[in-house]
Amino acid sequence: METFRMAGDNNRLYFKNYERRPDDEEFAEVMKILKEEGAIISDKYIALDCDWYHNCIIGEGVFDILYSIDGEGTFLYAENTETLVILERLFKNNHNINIQ
Repeated sequence: METFRMAGDNNRLYFKNYERRPDDEEFAEVMKILKEEGAIISDKYIALDCDWYHNCIIGEGVFDILYSIDGEGTFLYAENTETLVILERLFKNNHNINIQ
């Protein structure tokens, strides 16, 4: 999966969806990869526009997973940009495979 950050937004990591897969497929793949890499996924909170997994853990880093229910896809959020760098490397180095 390929990731990107929007200019001026250093706290969010988005996923490129070149194949235009349904959002639920993208979310399932993100969750699968995170679990395979040893991330601890927190309980789900249901908000008006997204499912929110608050205070997930990868190594010593804390991050959130947000799955938009209005077609915006999935993104990761972290206060600490070093945590996002770890997550970015995780998806880039180990899982940069386009599923056809």
